[in-house]
Amino acid sequence: MIEIILKRHSISGYNISFETHANESLRRKYRKLSEAEIQDLLKKEYYSQLNKFARSKISLTILYWMRSTKEVTTNTIKLDSVVQLDFSFLNTMSPEKLFILHLLLLHDGLREEDVVEIYNKPVEEIRLKLLVLYDDGIIIKKEDLYLINPLLYRQVVQLLQSRNILH
Repeated sequence: MIEIILKRHSISGYNISFETHANESLRRKYRKLSEAEIQDLLKKEYYSQLNKFARSKISLTILYWMRSTKEVTTNTIKLDSVVQLDFSFLNTMSPEKLFILHLLLLHDGLREEDVVEIYNKPVEEIRLKLLVLYDDGIIIKKEDLYLINPLLYRQVVQLLQSRNILH
């Protein structure tokens, strides 16, 4: 994972600098180290956090890598610690939307007509629910197929498991 990010980054020609929000005890520890040693420690910590957060999923890793960019100067990109995203908005979804997500997950995507047939609800009602999920970025549309947004896939699976909808 680190190699892929660094290979992608090397094209830019920028140096990388890691920032920290160290507490006082860490600042005292850092005083005894050279700048290179501090950067090495921060680099190891950053990649460890990044891997833990993205769980080795490359698309998420690159997204979070870009989101952690704090500042870009003439020749350096300053990276802050990995930003934790808040997915709590998923917990507020209605049971109907959760059921649609469950269908999309089980079938690896469905067309609107398929959701209507399986759910056995009026086309307008299903179309509206799919549109809201699409507008919220929870699902995506490839041609006429609705799929769970790959960036939210793991969170959707965890939500469905926590609600005992998916086992």
